[in-house]
Amino acid sequence: MVEGKVLQEQATWVQLKLNWQGGSANLWTSAHGLALSASSWCGPLLRRWGEHRFLVACHVSSCLGFLCMRRTWLWWGLVPLLLGSQRRLVSASWLLQEACRAGLGRGEVVGLMATLRAASEGVISLLSKLAFQRSGDAPASIFLLPSALILLAETVRMRLVLHAEEGRQLLGVGQGFRRLELPPRREPLGLGLDLLDPAAVQICSIAEGSFVDRHNESAAEEDKIKVGDFILRANGTFGEADAIADILQSERRSLTLTLQRPARRRVSLPAGKEQAAASSLLLSLPESVTLYASRSLASLGLRRHDRVCAADGSSACAVRSAAELRQALERGEACDISIVRPGSEEA
Repeated sequence: MVEGKVLQEQATWVQLKLNWQGGSANLWTSAHGLALSASSWCGPLLRRWGEHRFLVACHVSSCLGFLCMRRTWLWWGLVPLLLGSQRRLVSASWLLQEACRAGLGRGEVVGLMATLRAASEGVISLLSKLAFQRSGDAPASIFLLPSALILLAETVRMRLVLHAEEGRQLLGVGQGFRRLELPPRREPLGLGLDLLDPAAVQICSIAEGSFVDRHNESAAEEDKIKVGDFILRANGTFGEADAIADILQSERRSLTLTLQRPARRRVSLPAGKEQAAASSLLLSLPESVTLYASRSLASLGLRRHDRVCAADGSSACAVRSAAELRQALERGEACDISIVRPGSEEA
């Protein structure tokens, strides 16, 4: 509801009140278009900060830009919008991802997003007209409307952070979490990473003779990095597995890591047709040491972010045992599994 076309319309009303000439208005519109097209340089920021922190920065920048425009500083307002206008990168990505999970095709999703944008522009234009009529001698007050919408968007984002993980915080604050400092290095860490969980990284292999392997030789038991550990935070970045992996693979300076080695939980899956539905929720990579539960299935005791690490009393759940587990689920047979649940649960 605060996309470029609507914002340009609001700015035009203010420009008319300020007696701007056509040339100045056209130049401002061109500058506004360049600000909207600045998404190419936001990739590194998005990967480093993660989606939520990037979106917070966009919301703050947007509000700052709109408040500048409310002071009739239309040109200065474009500067923070260089970042603020890129907030749609994250929201569009979330919408596309969830719609595809629901079975919609990408083309269909893009079409629906365009329809939604057109409908929102119609609604917000009517609201803008009412706001402009009530602004009287202060036409720039119309920019309070997009500022309020950005604050609403930030409220929704905070709600997603609090509730999207089903009451669990994937951040090291409780039992089983440990903080580890690694010195600067001139070589890769030598970690094989499982990124199936978009919120947490699991270590699935450690190369022999690598930086981490040598670290483990001299480290105390509680400071060792082991296969199966979860990396929940790296140098302040958390909640975004891809961003954490980028830091682990690219940075050569010191690393501050928050790791967790959750205790195993045993879950008994009763016989029944409902088990077949669980087989499609368990994902694995060829080199991974666990199965990842991509969705919750409360009736079977599985939650999103759970990792199945053993089946029927076996040790590690490798590819062969993963296939056997899926076959058992599809047949509806009773099955005992061991799971680990990264993150701290709220009471």
